[in-house]
Amino acid sequence: MSNLMEDVLKDFLFNEFGLESVTSQERLFSSRLLRSIDAMRLIFFIQKQFDIQLTNSKLRLADIDTVELMMNLITDKQGKHKNV
Repeated sequence: MSNLMEDVLKDFLFNEFGLESVTSQERLFSSRLLRSIDAMRLIFFIQKQFDIQLTNSKLRLADIDTVELMMNLITDKQGKHKNV
């Protein structure tokens, strides 16, 4: 996984939500550091920053609960986009 991708995500979490020193595996939604309403801002950022679409109705908060899960989702979507 890209350290740059991780840094971009962590910077956004700090700048938008004030979350300092978030680890890659720290639970954000299930631990209530972020609320479900915050997910929309996060999803819009991810889509714009990484040029992917997350319109799948199967997307759950659990899919973006950690930075590591976000990176997995982004990498997966970027890979599918390249193969189309």
